[in-house]
Amino acid sequence: MSKLKENIQAHGGFKHWFSNVFWYHYKWPVIVAVVVLTVVVYTTVDAIRTPRYDAKIAVVTNRTVTEEQLEEVRDVVAAALGDVNGDGKTNIFFRLANLSDEEYAAEYREMFFTCLSDPDYAVYLMDDATSALYTSSAMDYFDSLQAYGLPCDADNPCRLSLKDNELMQRSEISDLYLCILDLASGSDGDSDGALTEQTLTLVHALLGDQAPAS
Repeated sequence: MSKLKENIQAHGGFKHWFSNVFWYHYKWPVIVAVVVLTVVVYTTVDAIRTPRYDAKIAVVTNRTVTEEQLEEVRDVVAAALGDVNGDGKTNIFFRLANLSDEEYAAEYREMFFTCLSDPDYAVYLMDDATSALYTSSAMDYFDSLQAYGLPCDADNPCRLSLKDNELMQRSEISDLYLCILDLASGSDGDSDGALTEQTLTLVHALLGDQAPAS
């Protein structure tokens, strides 16, 4: 007979042993272990279920833009980028912020500001007023498109009207403007050039030119 069975029998059976011996001595270690295990399991499952995005695009407007409108845009960008993060899938995420939404305007504006501090959101599609405001010289959030060999508006080098873009016309979002976040604004900048390369691949796909500028 094992020592554990002997111990249980010597203390009046399993129920009595568990309540008066095991639980008395090991209650807190067991509780802590259960909590830690629960956190580990939850974190692992959440990580598995949460998609890893190959690119993120911020769509900041004063009207509603839907996921359905962006389906073809997503397909075009995915085909151009491919599996950037090596997880076997190509996932493109659009952060939609409708600044004219009376109920959630504050939340959407906060979301927009969060994107501006996140280099993962390098490409922005914005309405006329928002893009004009945030590409003004006083803001200094967005890069000159000319610096990357990209076309731009005659009166604003930091944005490009998409009114003549066929993809955007089909998606009914040709009233928006393309902007690129200052890619060197992060703490480390774009030290290896990977972010710039991926961003330009994405932008050229949106503009209908699959080959990034050299």
